[in-house]
Amino acid sequence: MDRILSNRRGELHVRPLESREPASGEVRLKLECAAVLPGETFPILRDRVPGRFFCARVDECGPDCVNLLEEDRVTVCPVPVADVRMGVDADGCWQDEMTVPEAWAVRLPDSVPDSACALFAPLAGIAELLLTVPAPYGKAVGIAGGDVLGILALRLASAMGFSPVCVLDDSEAYRRRAVAFGADFTLNPLNDHALGRLRNLTNGGFPVILDLGEGKDRSPLSVEGVRDGGRALFFDLGSSGFSLAPDIISSAVKRGVRIECLNLASRKLSAEAIACASWFLERHAPDLERLTDRQIALSALPGAWEDSRMGLVRGMILARPENE
Repeated sequence: MDRILSNRRGELHVRPLESREPASGEVRLKLECAAVLPGETFPILRDRVPGRFFCARVDECGPDCVNLLEEDRVTVCPVPVADVRMGVDADGCWQDEMTVPEAWAVRLPDSVPDSACALFAPLAGIAELLLTVPAPYGKAVGIAGGDVLGILALRLASAMGFSPVCVLDDSEAYRRRAVAFGADFTLNPLNDHALGRLRNLTNGGFPVILDLGEGKDRSPLSVEGVRDGGRALFFDLGSSGFSLAPDIISSAVKRGVRIECLNLASRKLSAEAIACASWFLERHAPDLERLTDRQIALSALPGAWEDSRMGLVRGMILARPENE
C-alpha cells in the first residue's frame, strides 16, 4: 500500500504503508478518489499525509460496527485540517487505505460518480451554513470566492432557491467561470467602487454573504456588503481560524449584522446538511465533474504537484490508485 508524505519543506514523496485490521468500532477504507487543493502540502513541523476531501469504499468492518457494510461508499466528516488526524492510522486521505471510527464515516449516494462524491464534505458544510437562513426563496446571496468551493456554493444556493446569486472574486477568469455556471452577476471586491456598486445592485446590500476564503485574512466586503440585519456566513477550513478588523466587527454589531462561522474540523455536520448535500449531488453531479481538470495516479502526484503549485492546474485535481 502506498501513501503520500509531505515533509517540513512541503515536498511530496511516495512511501509504503502497512495495512492493519480494524479494531472494535472501526472500519478500514480503500481510497476511490481524493480531491487536491492548492495549499494542501503547506509545511508544518513534521511529516504528514495531506488531503481532506475524498470518497472511499469500506474494505472491512471491525467488531461492533452496526451502520456500515463492506463495499459501502463513504467519506469522513468532520474533516481534518493542518496537523489534526483524519483517522486511527492517517493524518490525511492521500493513501490507498486508512482506518477510521465507524461513527466518522458518512455513506454517499450510490448514483453519484466518485469525482463528485470527493466534494461531498465541503458541499455539506456549505449546506449547513445556507440552511441557517430562513426562507431563502427569492433572497439574494453573495458568494465570496470563485474557486471550486465557490462554484459549489453558487450551484447549491441556486438549487435551494436563493436568487439572484452573485460571485465576488478578484480573478477575472474565476468571474467568467462563475457566469458560465449560472451566476446572475459578479463583482471584483478589490475594485475601489465595489461596495458602492454592490449596494446599488442589491438595494443596500445582500441579505446574506457566504465567505469561502481560506486563511486568516478575509475581505471586509464579506461583512460591509451585507445589509442591516443581514448575515455574514464564514466557511473556515483552517485550524487556526481567521480574524476580522475590529472596526469591521464594530460596524456589523451596530448594523445588526449577524456573523456566523462553520469550521469543518470542529463539528459534525447535521443530518439535514448531509441529506441536502446528497439531494444536490444526485441532481447536479455532471456540473461538479466539469470542475475537475484531470485525473492522475496517486504515485504520480509528487511530480504533477509542481504544476498545481505554479497555477497551471486550476481548482481540484483527482488522484486515484494506479491499479484502478
